[in-house]
Amino acid sequence: ASKKYLSKVGINCVAVVGDTRFDRVLQIQKEAKELPLVEKFKGNAAILIAGSSWTPDENLVIEYFNTHPEIKLILAPHVVDEHHLIEIVNKLKRPYTCYTRANIESVQKADCLIIDCYGLLSSIYRYGEVSYIGGGFGAGIHNTLEAAVYGVPVLFGPKYQKYMEAVQLVEKEGAYSVGNYDELHAILDQLFSDNLLLKEKGKRAGDYVITNSGATNKILSMINF
Repeated sequence: ASKKYLSKVGINCVAVVGDTRFDRVLQIQKEAKELPLVEKFKGNAAILIAGSSWTPDENLVIEYFNTHPEIKLILAPHVVDEHHLIEIVNKLKRPYTCYTRANIESVQKADCLIIDCYGLLSSIYRYGEVSYIGGGFGAGIHNTLEAAVYGVPVLFGPKYQKYMEAVQLVEKEGAYSVGNYDELHAILDQLFSDNLLLKEKGKRAGDYVITNSGATNKILSMINF
């Protein structure tokens, strides 16, 4: 699209080399922090991660979490002010702890870990079996690549069409868009009950990121310093 626009305004010496965001998330993955409390929280459980979530997203994932004791939830809301955290806690029907106040004992007793701080999400995605990306019931979804790079299936709400990578992840069957709780429930039940399906969909997501990487080196090779 950008190349076509530049051609219209008379700029024809253009090469399309890809999107450097794929390289960036691969670099972030390599530099991901070890998080001992999150590791202890996970144990041997299947983990659903909800990243950059807003209230409509939380309503869906918390309802699923409350009725599925076989999974644990890591919830990283987009807004972490006290009012919103209280709103989240009031919906939970299983034991929880907040990351900034957690210790080894509290995370081992909890079924939900609320990430009440910023800067950890890109590292936290490594601990999940499935990731739900927030924003799809509002202005638009947040970063899907930060989760997909870890080779896990990705879910998000219906407003994703303006994000090329989300559209392509759905086309590659590494991601799902859900419009309501029933759709979320059906997809998560499928994924958590079928390990082969879970791995297959996760591999599709991870392969998508790797296949589209390399733009940074292509750009550097074309620049004469």
